[in-house]
Amino acid sequence: MDKQRAEPTVRARSGFLVAWKSWRVGALFTAAVALGCTPPAAPPAAPPPEVEVTPAISRDVQDTDEFTGRVEALFSVDLRARVTGYLVEAPFNQGADVKKGAHLFKIDPRPFQVALAQAEAAVAEGSAKVKAAEFNSEAAKTQLDVQNDVYNRDVRAPSATTAQDRLRDKNNALVADSNLKAAQATLVAAKATVTSAQAAQEGAEVNLKFADIVAPFDGRISRRNIDVGNIVQADTTPLATIVSLDPIYAYFDVDERTLLRLRRLVEDGEIPRSTRGDINLPVYLGLADEQGFAFTAEDVKKDAKRRKSLSEEEANKLPPMYQKGEPRHPGVVKFSDNKEDPLTGTLRVWGQFPNPGKVLAPGMFARIELPIGQKHSAVVVPEAALVADQGRKLVYVVKDAVDDKTGEVVKNDKGKPLRETFARYVEIGSYQNGMRVITSNLDAGEIVVVSGLQRVRDKLIVREKAVEPPKVAAPNVTATVTNERGGAK
Repeated sequence: MDKQRAEPTVRARSGFLVAWKSWRVGALFTAAVALGCTPPAAPPAAPPPEVEVTPAISRDVQDTDEFTGRVEALFSVDLRARVTGYLVEAPFNQGADVKKGAHLFKIDPRPFQVALAQAEAAVAEGSAKVKAAEFNSEAAKTQLDVQNDVYNRDVRAPSATTAQDRLRDKNNALVADSNLKAAQATLVAAKATVTSAQAAQEGAEVNLKFADIVAPFDGRISRRNIDVGNIVQADTTPLATIVSLDPIYAYFDVDERTLLRLRRLVEDGEIPRSTRGDINLPVYLGLADEQGFAFTAEDVKKDAKRRKSLSEEEANKLPPMYQKGEPRHPGVVKFSDNKEDPLTGTLRVWGQFPNPGKVLAPGMFARIELPIGQKHSAVVVPEAALVADQGRKLVYVVKDAVDDKTGEVVKNDKGKPLRETFARYVEIGSYQNGMRVITSNLDAGEIVVVSGLQRVRDKLIVREKAVEPPKVAAPNVTATVTNERGGAK
């Protein structure tokens, strides 16, 4: 009986535990659900991205076209000997600058000295024979005069001589005349022999001079192609190459459209006509490692630092100090080819450039900037402001943000207008010392983004940081050119 009474008690307690556990699980679940449904606190809004901006400005610019070209020496000579012989000297430093008349190679002169001595002896011998012939000619002339006097006397007084004497005197006069003519012919032959000997002597002297090979002009010589001790064949063996460096040429090919534009500008008076009949159109050169065509502030700083490290004597040998905005390598167009290449539709043009520092060398790649026409006012922006978009160019213009519905300017908490970017496609013109000419769809004074473009898109609120546009002085140039007939234009 006690066992029966105890069983309900155990069952009741077990049921209570199960119910309590169920309630606890439910309470925990309810609490978890309640906690999970509470929204977290919103993070603070990120500030608009900061970008650097500058106004588009109006500046006097000059239209230019840019071409690729190659540097070429004004003079280039493959040195070859004019005589055959063994090379005995090559007294120059390979790859060095040489002056006109500097001794470069020497061929063994002894054979030519011997030939010269023989020629001089032949001249002396011939001169002696001429003197002897002159003496014989004078003697023959005197003998002829004597015989003629005797014969004439016989003719004037025939009774004083016999016929046989007159015949004898006549024959003697004829023989004397013949002797004179022979002596005169011998004199002419002797003089001709002297002339021939003198020519041989001159030739021997020239050959002796040709044994010493000198620099034909100031320039830079290459490595030697033959060593001392080898035989040199006249007009065949290349000894070395010498090229002039200052001034120097750079050639480039001008397309037909640009060429016609230049000629139209000449006809319209936009480019002054030359009075000397040659081409004097300014042209500027840039090398592969140079940015633009004019000296920058960084170039000026480096130049000043370099000069401080040199002695006064070394610094005086350098070209004048760099000036910001001045062209690095200014030159003039000297001449052009006489016909256009029908395969490429271009005309080859040669520009001449001073090269005092010997920076330019034949064969170098060159960028050529050719100014076209006169200066005019144009809108320019920094090159960094341009963005490429599928072959087109755009800039991001920054303006006050406007509510699309109300048309009112949107302001921030401090009451200042918010600034918004707008993508705008533009047409571009020439590159002007770090600035790009904008030919349409942008006015001077409009604000454009120049830095931070990777964070910018159309209609984006931004924070502006104003920067000054580059201040670059454009070179002051005057252009002249000739017409197609070679006359001054």
